[in-house]
Amino acid sequence: MISVSIVHESEIQLFQLINPDKFNEFRQKVLEYVKEIYPNNFDYYSYLKPFYAPKMREFGINNILGIKTEVKDLANHRVKSRVLQRFPDPIQGYEVPEHWQVNKNLAVLKTEKIEQRKTVIELRSKICDRLAKHAVIEGLRCAIIALKHYASLLDDLTTDTRINSLMEYQTIADSLYQLGEYQNAAIFYSKCLSSTSSDDKDSTNRILSILRSSIQQMEPQEFLEYALFAAKVARSHRDE
Repeated sequence: MISVSIVHESEIQLFQLINPDKFNEFRQKVLEYVKEIYPNNFDYYSYLKPFYAPKMREFGINNILGIKTEVKDLANHRVKSRVLQRFPDPIQGYEVPEHWQVNKNLAVLKTEKIEQRKTVIELRSKICDRLAKHAVIEGLRCAIIALKHYASLLDDLTTDTRINSLMEYQTIADSLYQLGEYQNAAIFYSKCLSSTSSDDKDSTNRILSILRSSIQQMEPQEFLEYALFAAKVARSHRDE
């Protein structure tokens, strides 16, 4: 590993190895940051797991995550995005080794000429810049694919457990009424009315009847508080 891009919360941290003889320091810095953000409950993903998993083990990431930690392969989700395809990546993954080899050769190149030293510096700067940008783009690809996967899971969850608001409000309202919690019952019956279709006259009449009964059994202060709530709801509907 020569470039590590870590997307965490709203930040992107890039660790870039520029001088080949500083690998141990580079590795230590990366592992310290991973330890710092390491939570006990988190999902771990790798992009192209068969390629990156051995590198993560060799680098020491697995010593922090735990040997038994499941690292899921993002490639299995086959989530592609136009955003990913349109990233102007300066180099492709397969070009990383050759760029790094050039950087290593230039790092040990001895030259006495000022112009040549200047050329070496410019070349290394350009190569390392491209390696860094590629690492950030790869990190963003992983983050976007993971987010799209989470969004898909969320959509499945809400589809499977779709809530019928009207039925839920009515169940809560009926229970509160039976318990003698007339003010709260009236609030939830009001919610029922806002969710009831105007064509369902039988249901509307029933709700109105029990709502009227709830209001009649309120204390004066409770009625005032309920009236303020009802006015707020009515105003919000009017604003819409």
